[in-house]
Amino acid sequence: MQTTQVLLSEAHLGTKLNHAISGERRGEFGLLLAMLSADARDMAQFHLKGSDREIEQRLHEQFELPKSQPLLSDMSKEQVIDHSLVFQQQGLAAFHLSQCLQPEAVVTRGGCPDRGEPSIGKLFIG
Repeated sequence: MQTTQVLLSEAHLGTKLNHAISGERRGEFGLLLAMLSADARDMAQFHLKGSDREIEQRLHEQFELPKSQPLLSDMSKEQVIDHSLVFQQQGLAAFHLSQCLQPEAVVTRGGCPDRGEPSIGKLFIG
């Protein structure tokens, strides 16, 4: 048996593995398996079409997911989302609804520029 191409995955072999098993040709079957790449990254199930960002974008559109929750916001540079007043006045259910519709950042840093408050980091350092 001769192959003209480099074998990376089972997809390159087609049905040769099946024929070797059904024809009880153990030597050919062993040779075909030995010629396959041992690197798991070469296996077909790990090859995805497009970049990670394209895949993430497509999945967000397919499943109609909301934008992901921001991890960090800076009060001195941008208007931050704050649902604490909603929680205090309307309760936990309203807070969860607000958080789902417009998620606030996990960590909020910086001081309010209009009030001249120091940043949170300065409060703890000195």
